[in-house]
Amino acid sequence: MLNKLISNLSVKRKLSLIIGILLVPLLISISIALFLFGINVNTTLESRYARISNSFHTSVSYYTRQLRIYAKMISKHHDVARGAYFNNTGAILKYIIPVKDEIGLDRIDIFSKDAVLIARAHQPEEFNLNSNSAFLKSALTGKELLYIEEQQNSQFVLKAMVPIYH
Repeated sequence: MLNKLISNLSVKRKLSLIIGILLVPLLISISIALFLFGINVNTTLESRYARISNSFHTSVSYYTRQLRIYAKMISKHHDVARGAYFNNTGAILKYIIPVKDEIGLDRIDIFSKDAVLIARAHQPEEFNLNSNSAFLKSALTGKELLYIEEQQNSQFVLKAMVPIYH
C-alpha cells in the first residue's frame, strides 16, 4: 500500500518526501546539539563569573585590610599626632611622603578636627583647604571609615579615614 502510494507521487513530490525524511531528524539532532552546547556555554560562563567575582572579593578584602592597617599606623604615629595637634604641616609631610612612596599608596591626606587639610602627601604644596565631605565629617566624630568612591573618570578608589588622637 505504501509502495502504491509512493509510485503515484510525482518526481517532485518524491524528492520533497526524501528530503523531508532526511532533513527532519537532522534538524532535530542539530537542535539538541545546540541546546546542549548552550547549556555548556552557560555553565562555563557562570563558573568563570563565579571565579572572577571571588577573585575580586578576595582582592578588595586584602586591600581593605591593608589600607585599614596603614591608616591606623599613620594616625598613631607620634609625628602625625603632634603635627596635627600643633597644625605643623612640615612635620607631617616629613613622615607621610616617604610612607606614601614606600607603601605604594596614591594619596595620604591629614585633616584637622575642623575639616581643614593640614597635609597632603601627593601634593605637598596644597594645605589649608576646607573639606565638606560627609565621610570626613563622620570620621571627625571618631568613627573609622572605609569606603569605595567613584571618581569622575569612572575609576573606583578605596579610601580609609581614621581619627588621630593626641
